[in-house]
Amino acid sequence: MAADSTKTSRRVFEEIWNSKKLELTHEIMTSGYKHHDPQAPVSTEGIEAYKEFVALFHSAFPDL
Repeated sequence: MAADSTKTSRRVFEEIWNSKKLELTHEIMTSGYKHHDPQAPVSTEGIEAYKEFVALFHSAFPDL
């Protein structure tokens, strides 16, 4: 089970954040995903909200 979580977390950072492949969000995350980050500027609940959250960071920090 822990190996699955590690693999999924790695995919999130490598494919969604680093490679900017937001279209893979639906494949990697569940529809009821809730992002828990007290430092986040917006509350994210669901896949579309998470995609907007990532896009916000990509637009603010294009070399991220």
